[in-house]
Amino acid sequence: MAERSDTERPASLIDLKEWVVANRLILPTQQELVARAVLARPDVVAFGTTVSVARLYSVSPSTVLRVSTALGV
Repeated sequence: MAERSDTERPASLIDLKEWVVANRLILPTQQELVARAVLARPDVVAFGTTVSVARLYSVSPSTVLRVSTALGV
């Protein structure tokens, strides 16, 4: 799993998506599920909690945290 190599946070959702593609980010299955969902529906994360996102996608809260770490957000 590759984490963001730079210290800057993405300025926009587009920047984040471009970073994921440029770095060919590979995540375990459950983390990829959450990452794809978050990139498709950022409002879920913006207005939700770790627990609510985890429940929505049937994963553990630690999986959601691992995704945020991998994405650097």
